[in-house]
Amino acid sequence: MKSLKFYSSPGKVTDLKDFRNLIEPLTDNPDYICQMVQGLLVHGGWLDRYGVEYRAERDVENVSDMGLLLERILDLNDSPLSFPRFPQDRVIASCREYATLTVAIMRAKRIPARCRVGFASYLGSNGEIEDHWIVEYWNGKRWILTDPQIDPTQLSFLQKLGHNTIILDDDTEIKCPYSINPRFIKERYDFLNAATIWLTCRKGSFSPDKCGIGTHRGYWFIRGQVLRDFAALNRVETVPYLCRIEKGLDWSEWEYLGAEDKEISVNDFSNLDMIAFMGHNADYQYENIRKYYDKYEYLRVPESYYKRK
Repeated sequence: MKSLKFYSSPGKVTDLKDFRNLIEPLTDNPDYICQMVQGLLVHGGWLDRYGVEYRAERDVENVSDMGLLLERILDLNDSPLSFPRFPQDRVIASCREYATLTVAIMRAKRIPARCRVGFASYLGSNGEIEDHWIVEYWNGKRWILTDPQIDPTQLSFLQKLGHNTIILDDDTEIKCPYSINPRFIKERYDFLNAATIWLTCRKGSFSPDKCGIGTHRGYWFIRGQVLRDFAALNRVETVPYLCRIEKGLDWSEWEYLGAEDKEISVNDFSNLDMIAFMGHNADYQYENIRKYYDKYEYLRVPESYYKRK
């Protein structure tokens, strides 16, 4: 597939050419790459589980590219990247950094890989699904979903929760176990990409109010995820909504993402349906995904949202 060549090469955000001497000795085994990334980062929402206090100097810049992220990692500890850091010596990050750094290393190893933006059932509760980024890589025969964020500490906690029951329509009930295999995430049951959940909600099979994080839920949130996922399919891995507002920034520069639902027209919703259809069928729609992203400004991530600082 033409897309495999595209996803085995870096984009602006995932270019690690300045770190060839550090990347070359690393394994090209996707499972081990995920484990290695876990030894470099600690998730800001899980600090208490690791017994780590928040320190601003260890917090990743939310608009950083992966080269800048590696610089921050090495500033804290200049050991080889394969050497796992103690949690207190890791960069504080979000799911986006786990996923994007993993993709960057895989691409540096010529493994076709891409971030998928959507919602995880295993991080939600009470029938809700939570904002999340994971990795999709090509194993030589098919795409595999893997979650580099979920390490043994997080998995041990999640397993105690039992399962999260999601009702996709009036007569279909899906029990989503928290005892997932992070290296082999099941599509639909464990993780639903944003394009898929948008189309599901538009059909009336799932409530958009059950999609998001905290009090941030609804169509407007899913819309943002659809756009971020579409951008990631074009190798532009921007930042999550919550990270940006926590830094005092906003999304108004990105037209379709910054607008309120009442400002989105029927025609706009039709455009979003089309974009979601492409994302839902990413490989079959690869050429359209590339063409539409280049052609329509409303789909493109403003450079200030991801450029190197």
